Amino acid sequence: MEYQLLGPELLDRTDLTPIERVFLNRGIEPQNINHYLQTTEEDILNPLLLENMDRGARMLVKHFAAGDKIFI
Repeated sequence: MEYQLLGPELLDRTDLTPIERVFLNRGIEPQNINHYLQTTEEDILNPLLLENMDRGARMLVKHFAAGDKIFI
């Protein structure tokens, strides 16, 4: 699922609950809130598609094994 910021015509709506407004401000339209909150396996992207994910995972393992403090 891909979301994008909405234009002012949708952001100026007055018929929304506060929770719907929070989601709309984040680019999630009210009719998509349930889908967003109940994601499925198909909605989750492969984390290895993120740039440098393999490098980050190796660094995390290295620092964890060394007993270093890790801030996430």
